[in-house]
Amino acid sequence: MGAFEALFGYSLRVIMKYIIIFLLLITGVTPALSQEIKTGKIEVVGPASIDFGKYPAAEKKVAAYKIRNAGNDVLRIINVRKTCGCASATCSKKELQPKEEAEVAVVILPDSIFGLYSKNTFVESSDPNNRFQCLTVGGNAIPLVDIKPQNEVNAGRILTNKTWIQSFELTGTDPSLKLGTPLVESNYKIETAFTNTVQTQVKYRLDVTLLPADKSGDLACSIKIPVLFPPNRPPIKISISGRIGLELSAIPGIVYLPVSDQESARSISLRLLGQRTRVLDPNTLKLPEHKDIKFEVRQDADGKGLVVNAKFSHEFTKQLFADEKIPLLFEIPGASSAQVVCKTRR
Repeated sequence: MGAFEALFGYSLRVIMKYIIIFLLLITGVTPALSQEIKTGKIEVVGPASIDFGKYPAAEKKVAAYKIRNAGNDVLRIINVRKTCGCASATCSKKELQPKEEAEVAVVILPDSIFGLYSKNTFVESSDPNNRFQCLTVGGNAIPLVDIKPQNEVNAGRILTNKTWIQSFELTGTDPSLKLGTPLVESNYKIETAFTNTVQTQVKYRLDVTLLPADKSGDLACSIKIPVLFPPNRPPIKISISGRIGLELSAIPGIVYLPVSDQESARSISLRLLGQRTRVLDPNTLKLPEHKDIKFEVRQDADGKGLVVNAKFSHEFTKQLFADEKIPLLFEIPGASSAQVVCKTRR
């Protein structure tokens, strides 16, 4: 009889144990069965996108965002990565305890961007499920002078000993606008003509002529037009770039890199267009200067091209994710440079 009671008591305890486990499972109270994962979690409080609307480009604009740690462990703010030279971006704290908040400030600098724009800022954090929180700022910055076709022009490839001409129409958005004589800085000989085309309106015309050149290379021309009125305004800037004569070509022209904690490696082939018989010397190649890329250069099989092996650090790919694209220039004497654009697939 004692043995039977003991067996019955043991069976009853086992049954009760499974009943308790079942009740814990259906009620979601399972502290002993599953350990809660400790992690910080980034969350945007309020809008993640701010639009300034239309405003004078000379004004400084500040977009303030709030972020919160919605997790159950410390959230570390690793970096705040802006995607435009027109902005600065900061976070008020480096670490957030659970439920703690911080402010991210994105400042659009005066006269740094013109027209309609939308720019992203990425808050890199220790949140394993959202490493890069995107914050967007947009607006329509009205410049003091509207430039047609635009203030930055790429002339493309220009043959040696050929003339190249470009005209610009400048229309003031302030009726009191007065402009001075253009100042030209160029590595090739440039002539300009600047006229006030309509006396009753604030309109100017700038004609730019590149004189024939017998030397190959990259064209880099900067034109600054002083603002006489209104006072205390920065000069109007126009830039012209191009490739003259022989041209160094890169294959591929676009390199896609993953966002990774590991180093990424890619190979790039360089060839000279317009003079295929020239043998390229690896020692004459000027490489892009970037602290997060390591390069090795050798001649290809026929000796008329170069092979560049590039290793990109994980820090480079994280910055690339924020910037969306990073151009790299490769140069040799007596030819225009080759550009390779690094991109990442989001």
